Amino acid sequence: LTVHPDELEDPTGDENPDLDNQPVPRLVHRYPDRVLLMPTARCGAYCRHCFRRRLAGRPDQDASRSELSAALGYIRSHTGIREVILSGGDPLTMSDDALFPLLERLREIPHVRLLRIHTRMPVVNPFRITTALARGLARVRPLRMVLQVNHPREITALARGYWARLTDSGIMLLNQSVLLKGVNDHADTLRDLGRRLIESGIRPYYLHHPDLARGTGHFRVSIKRGLRILRELQGTLPGDAIPRYVLDTPGGYGKVPLQSPCLTETNPGEYRIETPEGRHILYRDIGFSK
Repeated sequence: LTVHPDELEDPTGDENPDLDNQPVPRLVHRYPDRVLLMPTARCGAYCRHCFRRRLAGRPDQDASRSELSAALGYIRSHTGIREVILSGGDPLTMSDDALFPLLERLREIPHVRLLRIHTRMPVVNPFRITTALARGLARVRPLRMVLQVNHPREITALARGYWARLTDSGIMLLNQSVLLKGVNDHADTLRDLGRRLIESGIRPYYLHHPDLARGTGHFRVSIKRGLRILRELQGTLPGDAIPRYVLDTPGGYGKVPLQSPCLTETNPGEYRIETPEGRHILYRDIGFSK
């Protein structure tokens, strides 16, 4: 319930009118070669740090049939799109009867070469990974699935058994975590997480600096602390077990790696960030624990 004045209703700028990132409803076209399609706003768990909390769980934010048709039409007409990412909400809250036809329609578009699903469902409800789901997803390969595992305790023997159905079906599994105060903001925790992910056949992909979502300041750490933690991981884990530490720039200007020249500290807690398009924006650490 504590909201800082600099926190945002739409922290990743999905609906920023100045950028026109959302040319049709339920579709975000931020990068030239890929789009994000949000067929549902429903989730298997409602994370307290969610950056789309303004939409999550609202039935009126589920894509209608006409909205999905418009999104598919947009993808067909833009031949530079090579990848479609299903997000939301959580696409695996959809039934197989709804999910598979959507994936198959996307696979029929000649210039769409890759499909990706972002989901928490294999973590919060691994029983969703049925044999039928794994077989259906295998039919639309190449397909990558990105999980969100934030702590090693989420990697249970039961869950790993169900995740193996996906890897055994040729689905590449990646993981993106969110750096959360009091949850995983310690090198030992992230080191254990990286090892267990690799052992489970999952590649650590991103470690997200928390977005400026409203009411999430109690989860936020400073960028300096995040960089210190990442330095502690160097040399203690294989390179492919260390995620890239990134910030999704406020306003919708794309992700930037925080361990790079893209980030320049101009004053204590203030940074100049260069976006993928060469823009320079000011970012201030707010509501964090040192």
